Amino acid sequence: MSKKNKILSCTFDEITRKFDSDALYTIFEKRFTSGDPEGFDEIISFFSKPESKAVKRFFCHDEDAGKIMLVVKLESRNKEIIIQELLAIGMPSNIDFYIF
Repeated sequence: MSKKNKILSCTFDEITRKFDSDALYTIFEKRFTSGDPEGFDEIISFFSKPESKAVKRFFCHDEDAGKIMLVVKLESRNKEIIIQELLAIGMPSNIDFYIF
């Protein structure tokens, strides 16, 4: 990634407990090695487009689980459309994603 990303310290459960019920969220998760999170470039590019309806995005590091997560809050949309669009960009095999 070209710029340094601020990484919060939090767990998957802590993140999901704070979700707004009127919004749609995606969490992209992978093993964390060190430094700036890598491998999320295409996902960030996708959610940088206005038509993605991304409202907020941030990184979380769960040290105990050894995972880095990219959390994206979206305006409420059809989950099936989001899944189709994400699969179309070619998700890396080392990243799991969840939609809430």
